Amino acid sequence: MQSSNKQIFTSNIIGHVLRLMPNQDLYQEIKTYVKDNNIKAGFIMSCVGSLKELNIRLANSVDYLKISKHHEITSLVGCVSCNDRIHLHIYYSLMEG
Repeated sequence: MQSSNKQIFTSNIIGHVLRLMPNQDLYQEIKTYVKDNNIKAGFIMSCVGSLKELNIRLANSVDYLKISKHHEITSLVGCVSCNDRIHLHIYYSLMEG
């Protein structure tokens, strides 16, 4: 019989669940929640939902893209901190695909 090479790791990760209602600003609500809960080093692991308006800064740019159409969030990941450090990456789809 072979010995197992499995290692067990433990962590102090605390999970948070945030549910937003229609017409709430996704970025501002995340920022407020992180600050109110004093999250010093957090990450967003998953997100699903929809947006009526999308306003994102384009990569390596000072320009923003604003689209006022219904969007489905297909992925949202990022790092968050209560000292106003919010770094998010969003993937979305329009109704047209």
